[in-house]
Amino acid sequence: MKENKPEKGSFSDMTEKVKGFFIRLFAAIRDFFTRSYIAVKRFFIRGKAEPQIPEEALSGGTVVFSGAAQALGGKKKPDIPEEELTGKGREPHTIYKKARGSRPFILQLLVTISKVAILAILTICMIGFGAVLGLANGYLESTPDLDLEQLTENDLTSNIYAADGTLLTTYAGMENRYYATLEEIPDLLEQAVIAIEDVRFYHHSGVDFKRLLSSFIGNLTGSSSAGGSTITQQLIKNQILSNERSYKRKIQEAYLALQLEQEYEKEQILEAYLNIIPLGGTNYGVKAAAKDYFGKELDELTLREMACLAGITQYPSAYSPRYVYYTLKDTTKLDRRIELVLNAMYTAGYISLEERNTALEDEFEVIEVSTTNQMYSYPHFVEYAISDVITQLLEYRGLEYNSTNKAAIENELRTSGYSIYTTLDPNLQTTLQDTIENYDAYPGLRNSEMNTIKQSDGSIIIQPQAAAVIIDQSTGQIKAMVGSRYTPTAKLTNNRAVTNRMPVGSSIKPIAVYGPAFEKGYSGATIMDNILLPIPGWETDEGYPTTSKGTLGPVTLRS
Repeated sequence: MKENKPEKGSFSDMTEKVKGFFIRLFAAIRDFFTRSYIAVKRFFIRGKAEPQIPEEALSGGTVVFSGAAQALGGKKKPDIPEEELTGKGREPHTIYKKARGSRPFILQLLVTISKVAILAILTICMIGFGAVLGLANGYLESTPDLDLEQLTENDLTSNIYAADGTLLTTYAGMENRYYATLEEIPDLLEQAVIAIEDVRFYHHSGVDFKRLLSSFIGNLTGSSSAGGSTITQQLIKNQILSNERSYKRKIQEAYLALQLEQEYEKEQILEAYLNIIPLGGTNYGVKAAAKDYFGKELDELTLREMACLAGITQYPSAYSPRYVYYTLKDTTKLDRRIELVLNAMYTAGYISLEERNTALEDEFEVIEVSTTNQMYSYPHFVEYAISDVITQLLEYRGLEYNSTNKAAIENELRTSGYSIYTTLDPNLQTTLQDTIENYDAYPGLRNSEMNTIKQSDGSIIIQPQAAAVIIDQSTGQIKAMVGSRYTPTAKLTNNRAVTNRMPVGSSIKPIAVYGPAFEKGYSGATIMDNILLPIPGWETDEGYPTTSKGTLGPVTLRS
């Protein structure tokens, strides 16, 4: 369910509206201080003589005093009684009142001190207000430009697949994130986030002044610790600014949020936000969190699981389900947070009372070990595949093979959301791995003390070791690889199938000698001349091996 959003004008129109609002606000404040000053002044001078203006003058009429008739010249006199003109029989008329008696000295001193104090307070307030305005203007001038590309530039986790398309492992950097479009994200999950984070998301222009005021009052009185930032402001903070707690950041955040709302649709802002929010551990965005905590795709989540994800945002480290279930082992705070989210959804009209109550009674299971920390299957093959991809990219881009360039390519693989498809056959790999590990006829070494080797980290390596590779001879594809007798329990251990520099000795004969001989039609009974002749490519003074001690002349291949 999508909500209607207000019509948008240009950013210049928005700027003019905001500017006009502050101009009217400053004018109202100035008028308030002016009226306050006048009221205070009138209060303290009430005891002084004041001119009394006749009622007729206030109503716009004409008052003629005695002697005024002569001033009419020869014109007809007005019909005014004599006593009104001469004042006979009446008290003299005056426009002034008698001044009251003077105040006591102490009272006059207190009045004067009060006047000075009030004027000083008003002056300080005006100076402080002006300083705040100047500071805010300076913050706005130093606000970075709104770079829309920064809103979508995020690390994405790569995936490594077997030949049959099954996922072997994820390959992530510091941030575990999978991008999800708004169409992939369930409406209820969107609504859960909106209800708890920014319930008026579709009804403001980037800054929710009502919520901001409510948050300020709540924090001031201690009745609430909720923040006043909108989803748009949080997106700006996470992608363009920083987590610095300062008025400068808040002012710049609000300004850029107003600007962003003129550039992006509400749906675009919400989609970007749901893919960048930190959700505990290395998880960023709702899709990665759903996979990592619950082992589910977004469309498989229950209402309670959605409410859980929406509730993590406020304090990811405290509300992480894995931390709560397996480290803290107390779900009380998380349960309360989930209930708060469900109540907010119910109040906003997103769910019914029955749906709320059902979700409160529901339960979910949390995966104990994060997929980003788990030991992946077939480690020697996976690590060789990654190394091979790095080598191929370096060659393709014409880069030198050194540690700096290798590290840069590896980071690219971890953060670019690549899908890497290998030639591994899971069935062959499992068979080879089990065969090497469970073989029980390995010979012992002549020196029995060398049957085990203790490493610097305390681990024990059993000797002799073994390695094996299965290659599809028709394509050259590596189908399975084992680099040690036992399956590694740590990453990047010694892969003897790749890194071992020891001479292979006669173990190479089946591939380098017997195989080619059989392809030529030779057998074990075929006779060859074993004589001292130079071998092309053998770069020694003699031109042939001098280590062989055997019969010269015709011999069979078997011998």
